[in-house]
Amino acid sequence: MPVESRIYCEHGLVFHRFSGIVRMSDIQAEMMRTLANPEYHAGLNEIVDLRDATETEIDFPQLLGHTRQLQTLQEGSGVRKTLFLVAGNELAFGMARMFQNIADDDTSPLKVHVVTEMEEAKGRLGVANLPL
Repeated sequence: MPVESRIYCEHGLVFHRFSGIVRMSDIQAEMMRTLANPEYHAGLNEIVDLRDATETEIDFPQLLGHTRQLQTLQEGSGVRKTLFLVAGNELAFGMARMFQNIADDDTSPLKVHVVTEMEEAKGRLGVANLPL
């Protein structure tokens, strides 16, 4: 699964684009690279572009574990994060909604939104003019 990531510090944003087969091992590896990036800090919002994802090899226990890991990391930072998942097909949309349902509760430091249009995610995060 190819992944492209970029940190836009001046816009308070981390952007990830996944394509092809999405595997939890690849997601975890990319997360570790992002966390190790000196430009990264927990207050950055994120957009995850899944429009080019064609298949997933993620089961529910993996998704649950990853969600809990993200919540724990964010809780430790003491700040809230907004995460937009941009899904372009039914498969990506379904996985994104499962993630949202697990992550979204009143006490979670993560606020997850699932949309089908990149423009909506960018607009709601105040980066409408940023070319992604």
